Amino acid sequence: MKYFKAEYLDMINSDDPRTREEGDSKWSNSCDEYSKYFDSIKEKLPKEFLHEYFENKGFHDCTISDIHIKSEEGNVCTIVISLHNHEFEFSIRYSSITGYCFHVPTNHHRYSKMSWGYDEFEIHDNDEVTHRVLCDHDCEFVVHFKELSLEQKPNY
Repeated sequence: MKYFKAEYLDMINSDDPRTREEGDSKWSNSCDEYSKYFDSIKEKLPKEFLHEYFENKGFHDCTISDIHIKSEEGNVCTIVISLHNHEFEFSIRYSSITGYCFHVPTNHHRYSKMSWGYDEFEIHDNDEVTHRVLCDHDCEFVVHFKELSLEQKPNY
């Protein structure tokens, strides 16, 4: 993560008051920096995606229920991440992928829930987009893509 670093969250949750205060300051500064950057790039993301993204607080605390990587012809793949909150189920589809990395530490319980924490988008000169997501339990993923879509349905 470029802005929302796991180490800042660790500092915020420290037992030491000075460490917590330093973590709060670093997190707050990162939020301000990213907010300015995001405001400058958000128009390059699909409007339908942004609408649901803002309506659902950036999917913060949504539970990730499935990560599906589908290989296609050649060196091409599509990634679909399914997540839900108390109201809706979402499927985020990344297409025209140029790279990805999922980091799940060995101490993470394979079948436990993983929650979407904080995320960052970065736009590159070649219209490629990088999406970084910091999840709970020190899990993190990054996807480099050119196309993004979202499906939503009620969570019954």
